Amino acid sequence: MSQYLNQPASFQPTLKEKLLASLGYLSLGMFSFIFLILRQHDSRFALFHAYQSLVLGVLFLLLRVAFDTLLNVLAVFLYFSPPIIAFLGFIGPLFSSGLWFVMGLLLAYCLFTLWKGSETYIKWLSPQVERML
Repeated sequence: MSQYLNQPASFQPTLKEKLLASLGYLSLGMFSFIFLILRQHDSRFALFHAYQSLVLGVLFLLLRVAFDTLLNVLAVFLYFSPPIIAFLGFIGPLFSSGLWFVMGLLLAYCLFTLWKGSETYIKWLSPQVERML
């Protein structure tokens, strides 16, 4: 079933746990932040997905801010080079759209595995989230 939860193979999360975890992914971690502050649920399944959606949301936000800042700094330093400014104007929305697309696919994968009743395994993220529990 799940390689992280120390639950028996017959473990099946409740509908409430699945809904709580889904809201976390759909809100890019904002709902998870509130959920973790209130700590209304003791389910390891819901907590795992809450932490993972929160970390994914923060990573997404940091990537967007870092790339937008880099584009703005380059635009300021290369102000007198119209071809480079045009290229930055093209590459910025392209990267942003690509980032949204990848994040959407990742969230769809997370939601799919969540509704199957298992944890979503993301190679570089899930072991770190497991340590947070």
